[in-house]
Amino acid sequence: QGGSGPVLAEADALDAAGIPYAALWAQDWSGRREFSPGRFGVVWRWVPDDTLYPDLRGLTDALHARGIRFLAYANPFVVPEVDHVDAMAAMGLLITDETGAPYLFQSVNTMAASPDFTRPETYAYTSGFFRAMVEDLGIDGWMADYGEWLPLDAQLADGSDARLAHNLYPTAWQRASRGALDARRPGGAYVQ
Repeated sequence: QGGSGPVLAEADALDAAGIPYAALWAQDWSGRREFSPGRFGVVWRWVPDDTLYPDLRGLTDALHARGIRFLAYANPFVVPEVDHVDAMAAMGLLITDETGAPYLFQSVNTMAASPDFTRPETYAYTSGFFRAMVEDLGIDGWMADYGEWLPLDAQLADGSDARLAHNLYPTAWQRASRGALDARRPGGAYVQ
């Protein structure tokens, strides 16, 4: 964590120590935020942080030249003060509450919304970001986290009962993620 410099320094240290490895995982590729004093985590979004990783493609290319894959992190939480909520709400791509407004719920440590994968357009929207992660940024895979957080009282676009859809939501999140990887890396040349 910490940006391009620390990632390359870690690769150099592993090489110098003769430790075999095939990939480095940088969960903070999308940004770093402080949860509480001294507790840090990542910014939940599907685009790179230009401060920590000003040339992410250059970093992944440099690692690839050394035979090292670059792995990232993604989850379906859409955080209002970060990215995606307004665009996704305008297109009807978020789960909603009983009033039809985007359903905001308490996630791990912030309020968040979630994509409504009962709409095919939601797959297209999210997969566009995932395809860019692979194609434009050279990311070789990611941890597809937190697919299990569909609120039981959410309203879904297809009218299905969220209590019944809850256990299927992780497969929908995985499908959006995996579809982009399969499209850009046929034959499974990725990690997920």
